[in-house]
Amino acid sequence: MSGHSKWSTIKHQKGANDAKRAKMFTRLLRGIQLAVREGGSDPTANAALRTAIERAKAYNVPKDTIARALAKDSGRELSELSLDAIGPGGVQLIVECATDNRNRTLAEVRHLIEKTGGKVGQEGTARWAFSRRGLIVVNPQGSDRDTATLALVDAGADDVVEDGAMLVGLSAPEQFARVSTAARGAGLLVEDATLGWNPEQTVSLSDVDAKKLEVLVELLEEHDDVQSVWHNAG
Repeated sequence: MSGHSKWSTIKHQKGANDAKRAKMFTRLLRGIQLAVREGGSDPTANAALRTAIERAKAYNVPKDTIARALAKDSGRELSELSLDAIGPGGVQLIVECATDNRNRTLAEVRHLIEKTGGKVGQEGTARWAFSRRGLIVVNPQGSDRDTATLALVDAGADDVVEDGAMLVGLSAPEQFARVSTAARGAGLLVEDATLGWNPEQTVSLSDVDAKKLEVLVELLEEHDDVQSVWHNAG
């Protein structure tokens, strides 16, 4: 995981004001609708949908709200857009979007990245520094971290790393839903669960570039079409 704790603000996100929580819920529900469009509404046969539902549950989206998203036809043809970029100080970024207008989203995201001195590249420009992994984020709740780590391993995690106050269980993408479900079944407090990009190569940033990256990530996460932002700042 990145040296900058991606998960340090999870509790803040969950307890944020109504406007921020509504924005997060919209992003999570859009992910569910996109998965339904691409693979159908049966989570047992649609791994992407199982992942989207798991993540919505981790953020305490009500079950009836998830059910409405599964049944809803938004009237828009959403599609995925994943961008590789180089940010401040040479940091690699992957920006994942769900959009009904790829050209518009690409132009707007590129503008945000270029504002902080970065640039969008071709696919592979950044993702060589990452591996696709299931990420199950657990809050040890002040309990023995070794016990929580062993519980994640018993649930099927290939590896467990510390990221700030959190423990992150890593799994192969195809094992993600099973490991996430088993972690909850073991009584662990799962704060987030998603398929993401785990950095294998990290970049050290100066204080100035680290601040620029922080600003860039905030700008990107405020964009309605951006689903997630991954970087490898160490």
